[in-house]
Amino acid sequence: MVGTKPPPTCPSIDEIKSTMGELFDAQTKILLAKLAEMETRLNELESCNHMGPSELFMGIYENLTIYNDWTLL
Repeated sequence: MVGTKPPPTCPSIDEIKSTMGELFDAQTKILLAKLAEMETRLNELESCNHMGPSELFMGIYENLTIYNDWTLL
Protein backbone atom coordinates (compact mmCIF):
# COMPACT_ATOMS: atom_id res chain seq x y z
CA MET A 1 0.00 0.00 0.00
CA VAL A 2 1.64 3.14 -1.20
CA GLY A 3 0.81 6.50 0.38
CA THR A 4 -1.11 5.28 3.41
CA LYS A 5 -0.37 6.87 6.74
CA PRO A 6 -0.32 4.91 9.95
CA PRO A 7 -3.13 5.78 12.35
CA PRO A 8 -2.24 8.48 14.87
CA THR A 9 -1.26 7.30 18.30
CA CYS A 10 -3.14 8.91 21.13
CA PRO A 11 -1.55 9.42 24.54
CA SER A 12 -2.93 7.47 27.45
CA ILE A 13 -5.13 9.10 30.07
CA ASP A 14 -2.32 8.78 32.62
CA GLU A 15 0.09 10.51 30.25
CA ILE A 16 -2.40 13.35 29.69
CA LYS A 17 -2.97 13.71 33.45
CA SER A 18 0.78 13.75 34.08
CA THR A 19 1.36 16.40 31.41
CA MET A 20 -1.49 18.53 32.75
CA GLY A 21 -0.05 18.25 36.25
CA GLU A 22 3.38 19.33 35.03
CA LEU A 23 1.89 22.30 33.15
CA PHE A 24 -0.13 23.30 36.22
CA ASP A 25 2.95 23.10 38.44
CA ALA A 26 4.97 25.19 35.99
CA GLN A 27 2.25 27.85 35.78
CA THR A 28 1.95 27.89 39.58
CA LYS A 29 5.70 28.48 39.93
CA ILE A 30 5.53 31.34 37.41
CA LEU A 31 2.56 32.94 39.18
CA LEU A 32 4.17 32.60 42.61
CA ALA A 33 7.38 34.20 41.30
CA LYS A 34 5.40 37.10 39.83
CA LEU A 35 3.46 37.48 43.08
CA ALA A 36 6.70 37.59 45.08
CA GLU A 37 8.09 40.22 42.70
CA MET A 38 4.94 42.33 43.03
CA GLU A 39 5.03 42.00 46.81
CA THR A 40 8.65 43.18 46.85
CA ARG A 41 7.79 46.17 44.68
CA LEU A 42 4.80 46.99 46.88
CA ASN A 43 6.99 46.90 49.99
CA GLU A 44 9.45 49.25 48.29
CA LEU A 45 6.64 51.64 47.42
CA GLU A 46 5.24 51.53 50.94
CA SER A 47 8.62 52.53 52.37
CA CYS A 48 8.72 55.69 50.21
CA ASN A 49 7.43 59.03 51.41
CA HIS A 50 4.43 59.50 49.21
CA MET A 51 2.02 62.33 48.68
CA GLY A 52 -1.44 61.94 50.11
CA PRO A 53 -4.43 62.32 47.81
CA SER A 54 -5.28 65.76 49.16
CA GLU A 55 -1.71 67.02 48.59
CA LEU A 56 -1.77 65.69 45.05
CA PHE A 57 -5.15 67.27 44.36
CA MET A 58 -4.03 70.63 45.77
CA GLY A 59 -0.89 70.57 43.61
CA ILE A 60 -2.94 69.97 40.49
CA TYR A 61 -5.50 72.59 41.56
CA GLU A 62 -2.75 75.19 42.09
CA ASN A 63 -1.22 74.51 38.70
CA LEU A 64 -4.58 74.84 36.97
CA THR A 65 -5.90 77.89 38.82
CA ILE A 66 -3.18 79.92 40.51
CA TYR A 67 -0.41 79.37 37.96
CA ASN A 68 -2.78 78.92 35.00
CA ASP A 69 -0.66 75.97 33.88
CA TRP A 70 -2.90 73.67 31.86
CA THR A 71 -0.06 71.53 30.53
CA LEU A 72 -0.99 68.78 32.97
CA LEU A 73 -4.13 68.17 30.99
